[in-house]
Amino acid sequence: MILAFIATAAGCLIAGYVLGSLGVFRKKNPSTQQVQTTPGSVPCVSDLGNTLVREVMVPRTEVVHLDQDRTLRQALALTLRSGFSRIPVTSSKGLDDVVGILYLKDVVKRVFDNSEAQSSELVSSLVRPVTWCPDSKAADVLLREMQAAHIHMVVVVDEFGGTSGVITIEDLIEEIVGEIQDEFDQELDPVTEITPGVYRVSSRLSLSDLGELFGRVLHDEDVDSVGGILAKELNMVPIPGSTLIWEGLELKADQFAGRRHQMATVLVRQTDMTQTTTAEDVLEPPDVHTWFVAEPDDLKESS
Repeated sequence: MILAFIATAAGCLIAGYVLGSLGVFRKKNPSTQQVQTTPGSVPCVSDLGNTLVREVMVPRTEVVHLDQDRTLRQALALTLRSGFSRIPVTSSKGLDDVVGILYLKDVVKRVFDNSEAQSSELVSSLVRPVTWCPDSKAADVLLREMQAAHIHMVVVVDEFGGTSGVITIEDLIEEIVGEIQDEFDQELDPVTEITPGVYRVSSRLSLSDLGELFGRVLHDEDVDSVGGILAKELNMVPIPGSTLIWEGLELKADQFAGRRHQMATVLVRQTDMTQTTTAEDVLEPPDVHTWFVAEPDDLKESS
C-alpha cells in the first residue's frame, strides 16, 4: 500500500514537471485577471483575451460574395478561382442583404447528381441559413458558440445592422496560434520579369515604383499600391484572372496566398489601350491561355 502510494505520488510529480515545462499549467495575475503564459506554452481560447470580433473578422471590403441569381456553374467558377469553399450569397442589394451561405460541397454534390443542374439551377436553391453576430461580441465567446453549433462562417453586423464583414472558425483559431503557412508558401520578389516587357509584381508594390518600371508617373488619390488600384477600379475583391486596363498598363490578378487567399502578385505589361476598362465577367471558368508567352512553370502558376 505504502509503495503504491509513493509510486503514485512520484508519477504525479513527474507529470506535473513535464506539463509545467510545456506551459500547460497557467496562472492568472490577480491584479489583471488575464491569463499569463510562459515561453513554449500551449495556446488556448483564453489567449483571445479581450479581443472583439471586429478585430479578427474579414472586413467588408475583402469579402468575396455571390448574387443569388447566379447559376451553379458560375458559383463553381467563383469558388475555384477565389479559393473559398464557403461564400456569402446576397440579393441585388449587395452585402447588406445576405440571404445565405453557399457551400462548395453542396454545389459539387448537386452537379454530380444532375449535370444539367449547373446551368438550370440558381445558387439560391442551395444556400444554407445565415448566422449573425454583432461586431462588438467577444471573440472567445463566439468561438465557443461556433464550436458548439458546428458553424464555420458567421456574418458580422455593425450597430446599425449593416454588414461589417464575415468571420470563420479558422480566423479565430489563427488568432490564437498565429498565421498558419504550409511548405509551399514562399517569399516573393517585389518585381520579376517573366518575359520581355511582362512583369510579375507584388500587389503591395507602390504605384510610383510601378511607374518607374515603365517610365511613367502613376498616382491615385485614394490608393497607393498595385493591389489597391486593381480593387478600386474593379469595384470588387480581385480574384485570379481579374483584369484592368489603366494608364496604358494592363494588370491581371495573378497569384493568391495565405488561408484568406489574398492577392499576392499581379501581372503587368504595357498596352496600346488608354481608356480604363475592366473584365466584364469574372464568373466564367478561367481560360488556360494567358496574354503572354511564358515557360511551362510560369504558365501553370498564372493560369
